Amino acid sequence: MLIDLSHKRVIVTGASRGIGRAIARAFAKEGARVAVCARTQADIEAVGAELATTAQAVIARAVDVTDTAGVKAFVDEIAAAWGGVDVLINNAGQGRGGNLDTLTPEQILEHANVLQMGHFRFIQAVVPHMRKQRWGRIVEINALAGTQITPDGIPSVVNRAGCIAMSKSLGMSLPKDNILVNTLNMGWIDTGQWDRHYR
Repeated sequence: MLIDLSHKRVIVTGASRGIGRAIARAFAKEGARVAVCARTQADIEAVGAELATTAQAVIARAVDVTDTAGVKAFVDEIAAAWGGVDVLINNAGQGRGGNLDTLTPEQILEHANVLQMGHFRFIQAVVPHMRKQRWGRIVEINALAGTQITPDGIPSVVNRAGCIAMSKSLGMSLPKDNILVNTLNMGWIDTGQWDRHYR
């Protein structure tokens, strides 16, 4: 099957490195218009410069996924520049370890604000644009920690499970608007995140 991604308007969050950067590169090579974001301005500008060699167009911005107004402003900028948004790849958010004896409730909530609420903020920002055009695709990058429970890593277990449940719920409510939602639950992938995580 040939899937033509040329000119598609794509947002990839958490795109400064690892899985997000690889996804953004793949869309760029297919000739999509790619908007990328991450927390660090210098890092995301470097990715934007790289993508510009193959993508139809690039927008690269520093965005904090815990900032509701900032997320909406980023999405609205893309929709205004390109006339809409076709695809959201919700990738931002890292794993976090810890157990009953090492964690505070505030640490779990902090992780949830980045992961669950970060994903929710982006979906809430893009869906009005997708509804307006009656077409959209949302891919939630999640992890097996949300389905294959482990004794350590409570923040990842709890918050990935929440993200997966949210994806399934939205996947039931949004198809009436011709918006499809899928979750991709990643296993162990050799990225720099795991080196940082275990150090």
